[in-house]
Amino acid sequence: MTAISRQTYSPLNQIITIGAIPLQGFASGTFLTIRPNTDLINEDVGSDAEIHTTYVANNTSTAEFRVYYDNPNYKLIQAAMLAQQTAGGLFIPFASVNTADPLDTVTSAKSHFKRFDDRMYSNVPTDMIRTITMFLHNTLRV
Repeated sequence: MTAISRQTYSPLNQIITIGAIPLQGFASGTFLTIRPNTDLINEDVGSDAEIHTTYVANNTSTAEFRVYYDNPNYKLIQAAMLAQQTAGGLFIPFASVNTADPLDTVTSAKSHFKRFDDRMYSNVPTDMIRTITMFLHNTLRV
């Protein structure tokens, strides 16, 4: 009988870069979520019951990642957000690569920050996690 083993996932395998900033110091729990903004295909059923499919041209995604507030890279990301806000029209590349599985890769040559993160100040450590949202243009998924 063949034994099947599964390798435990480690966040150390995930390399996330925003522009030239490699993101490290992920928060506990789910640290990265990438959601497509639309479906790949729309279906329409005609009166003759024939199904017609149309590819959707919207190839965008929304990425959310969570880091600790005292993460040095978070400070660099804050500076990039400020540059985007003041420069206008500033787009930066985004990449998320799983080094243990290169077929688990998401890239966007142009992306932008969607909003500033919510800031909660308390003496509860979980309140000091920052969630940053990015809009990914022309998302490439492998």
